[in-house]
Amino acid sequence: MQRLWDYVEWVKQHPKQTCKWTKLAVKRFERDLKDSEKDSFPYRFDIKKARSFIGFTECLKQYKDKWAGQRIHLEPWQVFVFANVYGWVHKDTGLRRFRKAFVFVARKNGKSTMVSSVLIYDLMKTPGAEGYCAATKRDQSKIVYDSVAQMIKQHEDLREHLRIFRSTHFITNEATGGRIAALSHEADTFDGLNPSTAVIDEVAAMKTYDIIQVLQSGTAARPEPLIFEITSGSDNTTSAGAQEFERSSKILEDVYKDETYFCIMYTLDKGDSWKNEANWIKANPNLGISVNIETLRALCKEADQNPSLEPEFRIKNLGQFLSPVTAWIQHAKWDACIRNARNLPKLEDLRPQDCVAVGAVDLSQKVDFTTFTVAIYHIPSGNFYMRHWFYVPEEQVQDKCKTDSPLVFKWIEQKFINGTPGPTVNYEVMFSDMEEAIDRYKIDEVLYDPWNAGQLMDRIGPLCNLVEVKQNYQSISPMAKDYEASVLEGKIVDDNPVMSWMISNCDIYRDQNGNIKPVKHGGKDSPLHIDGVITSLMGVGRLRSLIDGGYIDTRDPEEIQRDMERRLAAIEY
Repeated sequence: MQRLWDYVEWVKQHPKQTCKWTKLAVKRFERDLKDSEKDSFPYRFDIKKARSFIGFTECLKQYKDKWAGQRIHLEPWQVFVFANVYGWVHKDTGLRRFRKAFVFVARKNGKSTMVSSVLIYDLMKTPGAEGYCAATKRDQSKIVYDSVAQMIKQHEDLREHLRIFRSTHFITNEATGGRIAALSHEADTFDGLNPSTAVIDEVAAMKTYDIIQVLQSGTAARPEPLIFEITSGSDNTTSAGAQEFERSSKILEDVYKDETYFCIMYTLDKGDSWKNEANWIKANPNLGISVNIETLRALCKEADQNPSLEPEFRIKNLGQFLSPVTAWIQHAKWDACIRNARNLPKLEDLRPQDCVAVGAVDLSQKVDFTTFTVAIYHIPSGNFYMRHWFYVPEEQVQDKCKTDSPLVFKWIEQKFINGTPGPTVNYEVMFSDMEEAIDRYKIDEVLYDPWNAGQLMDRIGPLCNLVEVKQNYQSISPMAKDYEASVLEGKIVDDNPVMSWMISNCDIYRDQNGNIKPVKHGGKDSPLHIDGVITSLMGVGRLRSLIDGGYIDTRDPEEIQRDMERRLAAIEY
């Protein structure tokens, strides 16, 4: 158990490598040790019980990567966690003090290994044990279950005592009547359970507290149950995990009193730069062991260059709670698109046979911006030339100068925005422009949102193919990622000032599955506009999908000539 005392000293001696919450957890442990000498404090630290669990865990074997087949070796921070959870007991009853444990740590720090041993230990030691792996999704709970199953398979004695039922996701100990099971996410299916131990993985991904409440209520008849929650960060700042983090912080700050709740958090401190790798160990106590510093550096570099990847890096790798909405395209990256338009050959100077064009339209509301964009792919350079037509009703101009941008009137004068006669957008003006563009750029497809598209289908449908793009994650996310990649690669040619304004208005929302969707800065009721961003990503996204699918021949003339010659030479006459 020397690792326990060494870790306590290490935390105290390395204040810049540990966050506030880790320090407070260690301080709580030391304070409790002193208080345990008092008659008024009901708990004592039983080093033998702590050693029993840690010794059991280190008899188990790893099953992944380079460690497969090797015995588990708990790192000092893991020894600290388990020594607390299993070592503290009630002075009178000898029963375990902590009924709940909350461990907040970044991914790849050995979470699955830790919680797997918790479940196996319970199944072997507790008569009639009911151990459960729970998560938001069944697939997530099965990750822990599969880890448990693999560890059992690696251990000869455990294989003799425990049975694994692969089809039903049950593991049983027939001698004690115990079992382990993976639970689905529907909280109402948990009724009737009597957990002795429940492991809840990625609690920060849980939108509600329902699963935790149901499992906790089921432990009432158990003499020393354990709810063990382990999680990384999240983009849901109101999730069950966020609530547990808040509760834990109050316990560690001694604002709340809960002597049966163990908690420790590994994350960055407020004000720490996420780009400074000296801070990363605060969230990654296994840095240099199971967490590779070079991998973190590569991910950090990507996140620095691509703002939409920043939340994922900070949430999963640095253990932070962040809003899912962040700024999207940096000003410097968009400036490169503007410079392209000024420095590269003009669109009118390009050979038509070297270009492929698609259109995209956002009809919006008749009293709002309506946008038509043409995206032209120049095959030899791989660049995307953008052309935009923006429309607002003339009778709305004064209001839009006040609410949207004072530059709207100037942009109308400069012909960047078309003020259509009347109180609503005159679609006939736009349809006329579309007809001209379809002919000029040889457009075969126009992408559109099906909302309010009846007139578009009647007027433009006979001239080209209309491709429906619904404004949901499934449709928009791949296109948004393609457009983002094109901007970051410097492949967009666009110097329209209205478009620059709309880019500056655009944030990005990223869901738990990594899908992204552009949203207006300030929320849906904001007077700002991003219509041109939507039509641009639709156009570029469609072109890139056609390129990837082989529908656009990206060979240069010399390659085409060589391919023809090779094919002709291969023909046997």
